[in-house]
Amino acid sequence: MEEKIRPLERDSAIAISLSQISKEKALSYYSESYEQNGLKITSSECIIPDEIFLKILNDCLILSQQKIEDRVISTKFIFLNSKSGFSKWPKGVIFIPIEEISFPSIDLQILKKFLEMVSDTNSFLVIDFLENKRDNLNFSLKGFMFVEKSLNSLLFTYEQERLSMKGKSMKDLLVCLYNSVIFSVNDGRVSVSYLNESFLIIEKGLISQNPYFDIEIFFISNYSKEFREKIKDFIGKDFKDLPLKELINKLYVEEIDELTQKKLIKRALIEYKVSESLRNIFLKISEARHGSTLIFNFEGNIDDKELFQPGAIKLKIPYGSTLLKMREIDEIISFHNEDSQEVFNSIEMYESAIVSISKTDGAMIFNPNLDLILAGAFLKTKSSASLSGGARRKSAEGFIMDNKGSMAIVISQDGSITYLPEIVIKKT
Repeated sequence: MEEKIRPLERDSAIAISLSQISKEKALSYYSESYEQNGLKITSSECIIPDEIFLKILNDCLILSQQKIEDRVISTKFIFLNSKSGFSKWPKGVIFIPIEEISFPSIDLQILKKFLEMVSDTNSFLVIDFLENKRDNLNFSLKGFMFVEKSLNSLLFTYEQERLSMKGKSMKDLLVCLYNSVIFSVNDGRVSVSYLNESFLIIEKGLISQNPYFDIEIFFISNYSKEFREKIKDFIGKDFKDLPLKELINKLYVEEIDELTQKKLIKRALIEYKVSESLRNIFLKISEARHGSTLIFNFEGNIDDKELFQPGAIKLKIPYGSTLLKMREIDEIISFHNEDSQEVFNSIEMYESAIVSISKTDGAMIFNPNLDLILAGAFLKTKSSASLSGGARRKSAEGFIMDNKGSMAIVISQDGSITYLPEIVIKKT
């Protein structure tokens, strides 16, 4: 999380505009997001020019401060890769075109009757900007887009297909969704995302960069010993200790028998799903702005009064155990059947439960199998933490120094995310 900067300049009670320094920051965050996803802001892949991007952001900022019949506005706009046209859509997405409406700004008076139609998570207003502007018209409303389940589920489905269909890229599979940008207005907050990956937030008069937290699976699973071994075991000893990138490389460059190939693909997909699931949990807690500490691979006794203050909540949320059920899916195609969907539904349910429980004061404790076993835990520490960081980080540092093999994710109230394995603490 970078330093926060006040973005607003108010010329009157109505007019709101981004300050010059905030414009520069917003474009910087936008550029970084594209580069982190293998694109360049200056390339033809970028669908929104700088000037238009800033105008959309400012229009959304104004919307975030307005109401519809005393209700705060909650809505989403998606700008697609229109170079691919609006006729080809990936499976799992429904596009409902309407008679096009052109307008100069994303304005409440113009779009009022449409805004609340897309207030839920999986619906969007599809807007295109007009490259050949006429009569000061900048934008065109094309219609509504509905995602069957969620963007995360959609991307996971196409990651499966990409791995199992050599030569296919995500660009080929996602068609016009590839490289799209989403502007969300919700309860006074504006966020901008590259598909499902938020990279910019304006909230309470402050602009900040949503943490880009690319969680490789070994960050967590290597500190969750039982979970790690169970994921690796089913693939066979020849490939057991290979990291995900090497597994995928073998799929593309080596001749491998069909059975081993299926195992490699399945492990790659499981690791991808686990990585995405953990990432979703951390970013949702970050967006909630209530702060939390998550301790992983705790091997001690949750009743130990030397480690925890009285009053912690004992529970068992089988998050890791449910993730491991993906091993039982035999064929790659069966990831789409009812049985596998039940597993994915359970994973999402436990993700939501963990995010909700994170609102409770105190840390959440996960065992080596990635199951949540304690919540609302106030940590007792003997070791001295570094001088930097707040009380939450210092408490987590001291705890994992006292409990070797554990690690922590610390999420502060400003949304920043800190990863604290033991090796990082030793270097601090």
